[in-house]
Amino acid sequence: MRLLCFCLVAVAVTANPPRKMSLAFSDDFDGAVIDAKKWTQPAYAPAGTVVLKNGKLILGIAKDDKGAWKGGSVNTRGRFDQSQGYFEASIRAGQFAGHHLGFLLTPRDKKEIYSEIYIAEIFGEDRLVTWVRYNDGSSLKDEKPSPLPKPFTTPGGSSKDFHTYGVHWTPREYTWYVDGKEVFSTKKGLTQDPATLTLGHTVSEFELPKLDPAKLPDGVEFDWVKVWR
Repeated sequence: MRLLCFCLVAVAVTANPPRKMSLAFSDDFDGAVIDAKKWTQPAYAPAGTVVLKNGKLILGIAKDDKGAWKGGSVNTRGRFDQSQGYFEASIRAGQFAGHHLGFLLTPRDKKEIYSEIYIAEIFGEDRLVTWVRYNDGSSLKDEKPSPLPKPFTTPGGSSKDFHTYGVHWTPREYTWYVDGKEVFSTKKGLTQDPATLTLGHTVSEFELPKLDPAKLPDGVEFDWVKVWR
């Protein structure tokens, strides 16, 4: 395992695929509604938590009809999946704690031995986590950098500007990038099973004490998503 910490000087606005790879999937969110040929929207998301506006996918949070906080989410299950490649998105995160964005890869097929690749989770206040959760047949394990990467030069950098978050998945390792710079790499939890994309905004139970409704809306925005193989 290796970890690189760094400071950013400029905001990355273009994708950073490895050489000799071809584009396999992309969405710039320029339409009026979600492209149903690419994405599925889970039924549990409250109304208004998945919106396309000004060429951005905006995922919010709201209370459902039972009073529970839920966030907007879309995924490519049944539309697109891939094993290995480079996966990247341009994202503006939420500013405050109490909820978080998720950009991840989940197994297409349910198996006892599996891996979930968290390309980026940002929990507000610039707290970025890049990690993999996997079951090797004996137990559930998490592999993540320690200390966490610190890719932003100023407080609020992840919520003020768009940054690119990506992972390069090869037969030998996973390597994570922020704005084209490597932040973490591991050989643990490797899988070759096809995975689907998920873009989400979530309120976990442990975050509820920090959730301040007066600071909402504090949505997360996706400018584009691209996948190469």
